[in-house]
Amino acid sequence: MLDLATLKDIAAVAAFLLSLATGIYAFFATRSKDVDGRIDAVDDRCSRHERRIDRLETTVDNLPAKKDLHEIQLGVASLRGDLERIDATLIANRDGVQRLMTVTERLETYLLNRS
Repeated sequence: MLDLATLKDIAAVAAFLLSLATGIYAFFATRSKDVDGRIDAVDDRCSRHERRIDRLETTVDNLPAKKDLHEIQLGVASLRGDLERIDATLIANRDGVQRLMTVTERLETYLLNRS
């Protein structure tokens, strides 16, 4: 049979092993919580980056394409041609008005001198 001293030694070893197991468990449990916290932080960063990328993709999708810019360029060229024609018409009208003013002045002078 086991005597009291042997039981006391077995109990001391069991208490030590239980204490050691508790310490190891606490170490890994705390470490696991640490890792979980770091994983959550990385997950938050990934979520922020994902939202940022979504905003950038939306912005890029709304930018004009090469085709759109080319159409605008053609429209501006067409407007430039229209403006040149309008300018030529205005110059011709100005010259016509100038001639009318000259004729009107001559008629006025003639009529004033006649009386």
